[in-house]
Amino acid sequence: MRHLTIASLLLAVSLLGACTLVPTREPSSLYALPAEPLAEGTAVGTAPEMTLHLATPQAGRLLDSARIVVLPEPHRPSVYQGARWTDDAPVLLRDRLLDGFREDGRLSRLTHGESSLPSDLTLVSDLRAFQSEYINDLPDAVVTIDVRLVDSRSRRLLASQRFSQRQAAATTEIGDVVAALGLATDRLVQELVDWTLGEAHRHR
Repeated sequence: MRHLTIASLLLAVSLLGACTLVPTREPSSLYALPAEPLAEGTAVGTAPEMTLHLATPQAGRLLDSARIVVLPEPHRPSVYQGARWTDDAPVLLRDRLLDGFREDGRLSRLTHGESSLPSDLTLVSDLRAFQSEYINDLPDAVVTIDVRLVDSRSRRLLASQRFSQRQAAATTEIGDVVAALGLATDRLVQELVDWTLGEAHRHR
């Protein structure tokens, strides 16, 4: 019995010592994607009476997450430690697009995500870049998306386009990088909303 007690104490001490060697996980700071109201749209006329479905953008493994991606060197992707988006990047962009169409006001019938409600057109997309890239020791925010406008009933491809925006960050601080990504996304959303409404007019 005495030997069993000593063995138990030794085991407890060894486990305690092991626990002190396990590194504690640093808590992440959460960042929402900044957004400014869109400027007045440039598409001609009012939107046709139709329902648009915004599918959540597809993305590769690196971008399909809440990690904030950085390329300190070309072709060497990494992520900012201790910083995360409030949601996965494709969801952030989809929600910003949804807000953009609502702010524009010319197309009021919108569905998004996994909604099974019927629609006339579907906007599907691939998120190609949502990151900072270092140029001359300072980061540029880069947002690139490939979009396709599809007839929801026939599944016929009506139009496709690549949209890309770049915005220099004021400093290397993560807050300034996030701000630059917000500005780049705002400009991309403005272009994409106008393009979508123009194509909707052409194919109504």
